Amino acid sequence: MTFNGSADSEQLSLLAKVLDDYCCQAGIAAGHPARERLGRRVVELFQSGMNEPDELLSALNSGYDEWLGEVG
Repeated sequence: MTFNGSADSEQLSLLAKVLDDYCCQAGIAAGHPARERLGRRVVELFQSGMNEPDELLSALNSGYDEWLGEVG
């Protein structure tokens, strides 16, 4: 699955699942400001070429301190 300037329905489903899984594991409720920030980060990572759920989750984990500080 590659990024060609727009995401198809399969890609959007994958990104939504990654976000949902991460937020569930991190205890981030729907509507929390961190969820929106993380959603943007997932899309940025996807646009940069990451398209495997495991690598996306790993990248989100590595930026935990960054987004936590933003939404504290």
